[in-house]
Amino acid sequence: MYIHKKRVVTPTNWPVFGTTPTLLVNAHRLHEYTTSVLLQSRGTFMFKGLLFANMDMLFTTDPLDIHHILSKNFSNYRKGDKFRRIFDTLGDGILNSDGEIWEMNRKIIFSRVGSWAGQPMPSLKAQIFKGPERLL
Repeated sequence: MYIHKKRVVTPTNWPVFGTTPTLLVNAHRLHEYTTSVLLQSRGTFMFKGLLFANMDMLFTTDPLDIHHILSKNFSNYRKGDKFRRIFDTLGDGILNSDGEIWEMNRKIIFSRVGSWAGQPMPSLKAQIFKGPERLL
């Protein structure tokens, strides 16, 4: 009789290296590994980066956490100047903005998504021919 023991996948948090060694060992199956860690930790896990690199990352799949971070309490989760410099090519869109610019982008996106609810998504070509005032 073969008994399969459930392998513990929660990464070890090393004093200086954090969980980085575990991520490097599992780099060839990073998506699968991250998914198994999130399943084992009930949907939220803090990956600790190198001590001197300040690269800690919070991964979550919990809908309440996501709602809290993205809409209810967004001002507490600023991306900061370093993030903006790294991802400067994204411009000032919703993925790269903070504060008032982010709120404005969010309102625009949600107003468009709300008007599309229950209807097929209009093509970009159709939106362009309606004129620029329709896009704003």
